[in-house]
Formats: sequence, structure tokens, C-alpha cells
Amino acid sequence: MRSALTECAWAAANTKGCFLKEKFWRITSRHGGKKPPAVVAVAQLQLVYQVLRTGQPYHERDAPPLTENQRHRIIRHHLRRLGKLGMATSSCRPKARKTGVISRPKGTKKAEG
Repeated sequence: MRSALTECAWAAANTKGCFLKEKFWRITSRHGGKKPPAVVAVAQLQLVYQVLRTGQPYHERDAPPLTENQRHRIIRHHLRRLGKLGMATSSCRPKARKTGVISRPKGTKKAEG
């Protein structure tokens, strides 16, 4: 049974739009080795048990929304990768505003005195 669940875990790692794929690669990036298939196999076994216990069909979970920091990290990563591939990229980060500086409309002069 362990080998069948491990094979299913590897198959889930290559499935598009599956939360088990995200779980597999998240654990792989932290631990590597043989641990990710075992963890995903346990998650699959829990899902099978839940379906059999409740009699409800399996519904795929949605991925949790990204935080702002995660979003920026992913953008920076892909910009860096595009740069390594020879694509011209520019930062999409908004320019920092200077604090304490009051801007005047164009064409107006500074008041003297």
C-alpha cells in the first residue's frame, strides 16, 4: 500500500491545478529527498478516508491567496529569471515618495520672502 500511495504522490506532483502538487513542491524545497512523497501520501490517505467516511465526493481545494510579500517575491524571482534568459526587464516597483516635500503644480514659481 505504501508503494501505491508513493506513486500517487509522485503523480500528484505533476498534476496541474492540484493543491497536493503545491504541498509536494513546498515540502521538497524545504526538505528534499524522500520525505515529500510520504507527506503527500499521508494527505491523500486522509482525503480517501474522509470521502469514504462522509460519502461526499472529493472537491479540490483552492490555493490560499498570496500575501503581498509572497507576490513581490515571486515577481522578483521571475524578473530575475527573465533577465538571465536575456530579456530586457525593468522593475515594476512603485517609486518611493519623498516625505516632507510639498510639490507645486508645473508653471508656478516658489513664493519669495
